[in-house]
Amino acid sequence: MEQLLREHSFRRKAVAIAAISAGMILMSGCNHTSSSSENNISDELLEVVIDTVESVKEAEIKCDEISAREIPPQEEATEKYAVSKDSIYTAPDHLPEFPGGEAELQKFIRRNLRWPEDLSEICLQGRVQVKFYVDTLGKIHEPQIVKTLYPSCDEEALRIASLLPHFIPAEHQGKKVKAWYIVKVTFRIEGI
Repeated sequence: MEQLLREHSFRRKAVAIAAISAGMILMSGCNHTSSSSENNISDELLEVVIDTVESVKEAEIKCDEISAREIPPQEEATEKYAVSKDSIYTAPDHLPEFPGGEAELQKFIRRNLRWPEDLSEICLQGRVQVKFYVDTLGKIHEPQIVKTLYPSCDEEALRIASLLPHFIPAEHQGKKVKAWYIVKVTFRIEGI
């Protein structure tokens, strides 16, 4: 703790001295002719530097006088703020996984996607994102649209989500947990 205080103090000192030094260099480099007003400014700047160095020394002494205190060990956050069994994780150690992985999920979506009839008239393309949670048995619950495209596209994306087979459940700290998952359903016109 004491070492951290010293390091922090030294950093502040270094920044202050660097800023003052830079100011002095800029002031001295602005004009090569010497006049009494420049000498006064240089004298004032020198006084500021001396005052800063003295205050830095005083701060060092005060920092040395601070006694190191014993800090009691902190409780694990997971113990103190335990997550209930019904919590749905957003970032577990291992996300839910479609059997066969992401490539198989995309194949499943392409095989089951029915192009909405009203899209052919307006030539619309894009992506719908469906969010749902996967329970500890791999079953999908509460599918909802989080990124919309068009009403009929949203309906189709929700229909596909309802067809999805069981996922491999998420894991957190070695236990199966409920976790949120987002599936992207792309509506693309072939050849474009």
